[in-house]
Amino acid sequence: DKFMIPWIGCIQEHRNIYSLISNDFYQKDYVDPLEDAVLESNRQQFSKNDAEIGENDGYVLKFNGVEVDLGNWREHVEADADVDGGDLDEEQTPIPHGDEPQLINAYAKFQLTDPKSGEPIEVAYIKDQQGRLLGFDSFTKQKSDENDNSDADDERSDESNEGECTFHLVPGETTVVKAYAIYRGQREVDDGKTIREDN
Repeated sequence: DKFMIPWIGCIQEHRNIYSLISNDFYQKDYVDPLEDAVLESNRQQFSKNDAEIGENDGYVLKFNGVEVDLGNWREHVEADADVDGGDLDEEQTPIPHGDEPQLINAYAKFQLTDPKSGEPIEVAYIKDQQGRLLGFDSFTKQKSDENDNSDADDERSDESNEGECTFHLVPGETTVVKAYAIYRGQREVDDGKTIREDN
């Protein structure tokens, strides 16, 4: 308790800084090694599906397999414009003063199983224009819920096949977001055994 209580207090006081530190740690020790292990031949891009897009205001982007919601970013830009009394260019959003960086929550919904292979998701993540991790999720809660309800798998709706990944935009820094998902895969080798080969 002697060391734990001050540490918890520090985390609560500096949530945004700890979020950035956590992302940096997990990028180096978890996300990047998984991404590097995916063979180039197994990499695919999320394709845009105009039929699913429907009406939007440019802040919800829908692709086959992922939907990115930047609605909080729009609210941030509009609030800054209201404070300044005029229009504000999104790229000129001021960086807040002080030690704590400002982070804007955004969300991405990913399919929890690969539409082509049916294999489960290993991790979904978002990176910025410099390749920095903005957020990730391995959806362990959804996976454990699915295992508990395995008898109802055939009656699952599309919504239960989606998981939401929260990520953070950094005003004044984030100009591009890229969504990624790594799905588990298997490949048969010569001796009849299977090895894991993610997609």
